[in-house]
Amino acid sequence: MNDNTDALDELGSRYLDAEVTADLSTNEGCASAVEAVLDRCDGVLDGLVPGAGLGPPVDARLIAEVNYFGSEALLDGLRPALAASDAASVVQIGSNSTTLTPNLPDELVDAFLGHDRATIDGVLLSLIHI
Repeated sequence: MNDNTDALDELGSRYLDAEVTADLSTNEGCASAVEAVLDRCDGVLDGLVPGAGLGPPVDARLIAEVNYFGSEALLDGLRPALAASDAASVVQIGSNSTTLTPNLPDELVDAFLGHDRATIDGVLLSLIHI
C-alpha cells in the first residue's frame, strides 16, 4: 500500500470484497483500474457509477487528484467500452464542494480544466494559508 491508501484506511475506507481496487490519486492507479474493468467486462460496459467524494480532513491535493482527475481518467478510459454497449448508462457522483464554495478563484477552475497541476497546487496552498 502507498501513503494515500494508508490515509484512506485511517479514515475508515475499507475494500469490501471489491472486484477492482485501485488508488485513483495516481495515473498508474487509474490505468490499473481501467485495465482491470476492461478485463472483466470483455470490452463492453453497460453501466458505470463512479463516485468521488473525498473531503476534509483529507489533504486538498488528494481530494483534487481523486475527486476530479481520478474520476475523469476512469470515465475517459472506460468510454470505448461504454460506446461498445447498445445501451450504456453513466451516473457520475462527485463532491458538491466546488458548487458550494463561495468566491472560488477563477484561476483554480481554469487550472482544473487545463490539467495544470502546478497552478492547482499553488492556488490550493494560498487558500489554505489565508
